Amino acid sequence: MKRVFFTSITRNYLPKARVLAASLKAQHPECHFCVAFVDEPDRLAVSTTIDEVLGPDDFSGDDFASWVFGHTVVEACTAVKPTVAALLLAREGVESVTYLDPDIEVFSRLDVMLAAHATASLILTPHQTTSEPELQAAIANERTSLRYGTYNLGFFSVTATDDARAFLAWWAERMHEYCMDDLAGGLFTDQKWVDLAPALFGRVHILRDPGYNVATWNLAARKIEREQGGRLTVEGYPLVFAHFSGYDSGAHHRALERHRHGNPVFVDLSRAYADKTLAAEQETDRVPWAYGTFADGTPIPLSVRRRWRLDPEPSRRFDDPYASGADTFQAFVSGTATVADGPADSHRTSALARLLHDPSARQLELAPGYDVEALMLLPADAHEAERPLGSALSWPTAADRLLGCLDPNLPTVAHLGLIAGGTGKHINELIALTQGVSNGIFVTHAVHDGVTCVELRAPQVIGSPTVLIPSEHVKGNVLAALRVLGVRFVHVHHRFGLETILNEIVRAFDGSYAVTLHDYAFVSPEPHLSIDEG
Repeated sequence: MKRVFFTSITRNYLPKARVLAASLKAQHPECHFCVAFVDEPDRLAVSTTIDEVLGPDDFSGDDFASWVFGHTVVEACTAVKPTVAALLLAREGVESVTYLDPDIEVFSRLDVMLAAHATASLILTPHQTTSEPELQAAIANERTSLRYGTYNLGFFSVTATDDARAFLAWWAERMHEYCMDDLAGGLFTDQKWVDLAPALFGRVHILRDPGYNVATWNLAARKIEREQGGRLTVEGYPLVFAHFSGYDSGAHHRALERHRHGNPVFVDLSRAYADKTLAAEQETDRVPWAYGTFADGTPIPLSVRRRWRLDPEPSRRFDDPYASGADTFQAFVSGTATVADGPADSHRTSALARLLHDPSARQLELAPGYDVEALMLLPADAHEAERPLGSALSWPTAADRLLGCLDPNLPTVAHLGLIAGGTGKHINELIALTQGVSNGIFVTHAVHDGVTCVELRAPQVIGSPTVLIPSEHVKGNVLAALRVLGVRFVHVHHRFGLETILNEIVRAFDGSYAVTLHDYAFVSPEPHLSIDEG
């Protein structure tokens, strides 16, 4: 067992892990492939391509359940990577350990990486290996690397050296304490920390081969071609592995749309990947994340996870954060528990509560008949058009995920208006101008796959999710979403398509609001200057 490969998943990602394992074993049948479950492990996952399954009992201590409560599923899966890598590297006879994200497919042998093992302790791949020739591409790609990290940690490889062991120990310690999706605070799960690795540790090799880690963030500079005989190449080099990051959220498809005409082979690979994962899903039971809910089945919101993680008071009072009922952490954050030191709402005076503007107020207030699945990420790509509007998310709602992208130290302003034309341009420019002073949320009328929705997004936060609320669920729930996002100020720019929620906001919104008159929009009885006939 000289070369070990592994990935880190929850059980709902097992279909992708199976696609990864099959593609890897096709190129490296000699390797040992391991799946680390940050979940209740599925021991049945062991197969002809998956050699070993590890669970929390194998790579974590007794406090794992309490620790993981303070993390989203993505934070948890990324945080354990250095710990699992160190565990595997410590085994007798192992000379290298390589991590691959579950949403990767391997197309050629990793021989260039294996050759680099001779002199390297740590191998990393950058998001980009060439500078962008155009400013717009620099904003989309280079600026994204500055925000999310220079190296894509969907891949890394370590060898059995003292430098590698020191790196993994350091990284594991940082991940235990600081693996957060906190863009405003300068952190993006595990990636930003590794920007420091080449400066802190020796024998770090930057793998610039264009065939490694091909993804939408570098696709503009990496033309994929299919040669006679079916061999796939990238700028003349073999395509080693492609990374279909953001596939479930729709981010992959939206980014792919920008490149589909210039890189049709990658589009074909994406479609084939969708077929393979769908086939693997049919062989897999859909099981919710074991750490995703309280004991009574209620989903754990992001703000509650942050409360448990950042405020030391609850962990002193409650042994089990997942418990439901009287005198539990769940009751405490809902304001219904009474504890020995006084009423639960005494937490309103804590520093964390002030930082988050009272987390209990951010819980989604359900309107009568409200469908929690209405707050969702709607795929923009036709490949997922069959996904029903309102399909369930297995972890926090889109609104909670959008909240996690905002700076909790800044006030949040909702700008209501049209996305198109001068009004949309003005709103985007205004949000850009006030970046660093406020979080800007653009609320607009939109049609997605023929369904009329109200859309909420943060245009200045690259990669942030979009919240879509179908028109049939709008009443009561746009206002609830604004409260989830901590909106304290509403700036109205245009009424078209938003009349219903404008009336509701005027009646029920407890923050401040202002109105900007754009041309004729608020003084003309017609929404446009001319009728359809001109």
